[in-house]
Amino acid sequence: MAIELLVEWSVLAAAAISPLRLCAKKNFWRMFPNYGYLLVGALTAYVVVVTALTIYAPTYLRPLAGIIGVALIIVLWRGRAGYGKRRGLVPGSLALRPSLDSLFDHRFYEKQHHKHGPMFKISQFYRPMVCVTDLSRGLELIRQNDLSLGPPLLIFDRFIPEGFIRNMSSDDHQVYRKILKTLLSMDVVHNSEHRISSSFASGIDHMAQESRCTVGGIHPAKYLDDILYDVFLRIFFGVESDTERGQRLRELYTSLYAYGLAFYGQEVRTAVEEITEIVRSQINELAHASPDESNPACFLDRLLKLYPEMSDDLTIIQNLIYVNRITRSDVGGLLNWIFKLLSDNPKWAQRLGEEPLARDEGSWRQPETLAGRIVAETLRLEQSEYLCRKVLEDIHWQGFWIPKGWLVRVCPRDAHQNEAVFENPRAFNPDRFLGRHYGTSEYAPFGIGRHSCLGAQFAVTIGRIFVNELGRHWKWTVVCDGPRELNSHHWNHWRPSPNFRVSFSPLSA
Repeated sequence: MAIELLVEWSVLAAAAISPLRLCAKKNFWRMFPNYGYLLVGALTAYVVVVTALTIYAPTYLRPLAGIIGVALIIVLWRGRAGYGKRRGLVPGSLALRPSLDSLFDHRFYEKQHHKHGPMFKISQFYRPMVCVTDLSRGLELIRQNDLSLGPPLLIFDRFIPEGFIRNMSSDDHQVYRKILKTLLSMDVVHNSEHRISSSFASGIDHMAQESRCTVGGIHPAKYLDDILYDVFLRIFFGVESDTERGQRLRELYTSLYAYGLAFYGQEVRTAVEEITEIVRSQINELAHASPDESNPACFLDRLLKLYPEMSDDLTIIQNLIYVNRITRSDVGGLLNWIFKLLSDNPKWAQRLGEEPLARDEGSWRQPETLAGRIVAETLRLEQSEYLCRKVLEDIHWQGFWIPKGWLVRVCPRDAHQNEAVFENPRAFNPDRFLGRHYGTSEYAPFGIGRHSCLGAQFAVTIGRIFVNELGRHWKWTVVCDGPRELNSHHWNHWRPSPNFRVSFSPLSA
């Protein structure tokens, strides 16, 4: 009887080991504080129930231990690296622990590559996913199975008549991608380059003043977001951020992208509708302004000039609304990483003053200026972390089977660590792009295939202007730092530590 009771307790205790290990992780409490308390509560309740059964109803321990034992066997069997090998599944564990490890370790996918090869499986919490850390293989997988792969649905997709550009049907995507790509013109950016530089100059000056008045320095992220809000509002819609219209748009964009509201709908829908009406008013004002065919004022201006019949198309307008917000977030992440990497490698900021200031006429794959190369190297090392697709129907490819409903994650950042392509790949060395062209199978920070980023050159140009304004006029000292962090979702990007703080002084000082 004692041996049977010991076996039952052992099985019941085994079920609590993984949750206890999770609770012991400091990062888990930082990323999932609410879930942490729920987990502790559940464990406490579990212990109370098992203890009560042991004392008052021991006959119920055996069936409970049996149910939990069977569940543990299934979980352990499914979590084996070789699970599904005979059916053609790639190696790798579908257990919860690796899924959580990927949120705590920014080298997770690289380590899995060394352990299992360039294709492996994990779970994105409950959803199985095949990861590809070889760019050429990922490119081939997407190209050969294009019709069997689609982008994962976005929560806000339902607010746009034909959907967000990444998620449109093939026919709609072909039409709207061409229009949006034409609207996101570099002519607008080049015409606005002086004003963009002025926005960065005044914004960084404000950041520097704040750093001198703040004990312990300042975190650049909020200040960079403010600068980008000003720049993007002007380039997309021709609206100045300090006007009543600009301030109202800031309030609406804040509520539009609030994570909690995304699941409720009506609050977000109301914000989208009001932003849409403001943009329509702006279109109407631009339509009655003096035309300037050679110098488009903003992307809306190009819409009026090139596609006047589409100027009231809700799908175009609301895609521009969301492209503004998503691109601004992505470029903000890029600028934060540029700032961090230049802080860790100050010699590159010092070199900027030695080169003549010039517009970069090169492509983002082969930039001509040092500032452009700094942006390209930052994209290689950070920010361009993954491309995600949803498997729409079973894929049988190169001897592997990827079931319908799974996800496919191509990992450019990890692929960019390929020593056969990049010498000393973890080092920050912008000059690796000097006179060297990297093909799509080697370097793909803006995606691959028909869903690649529409605004690649636009984002790089914003980054280059920022680098020039920052590195040519300011020097700064890192006051405090810490490990990078990731939000509580697999689709978020790693970012510099929230403890990162800097203090500025003029370069001439």
